[in-house]
Amino acid sequence: MRIRVIPNAKIFSIEMTPAGIRVRLKSRPEKGAANKELLRELSRVTGARAHIAAGAKSRDKQVAFDGLSDEAALERMRIAGVAEPGQKSP
Repeated sequence: MRIRVIPNAKIFSIEMTPAGIRVRLKSRPEKGAANKELLRELSRVTGARAHIAAGAKSRDKQVAFDGLSDEAALERMRIAGVAEPGQKSP
């Protein structure tokens, strides 16, 4: 799943955009802190272990979920409160 990460944000949020998923993280991109927060939050929201498949040092990442397809992970995000395109999660 392609995810655009915005580190050092004021609040954590997951936003659906026409270009894909955008995740705002409170952590700074230092010493892997933003990546750790991203994986922790995506795992919490989807209920499946998340890992970065590509782009560990980039804002554009490929994230995979153990035992879960991208479509199933996206559906779980929607159920958990990720908003429809153009809206931010609560």
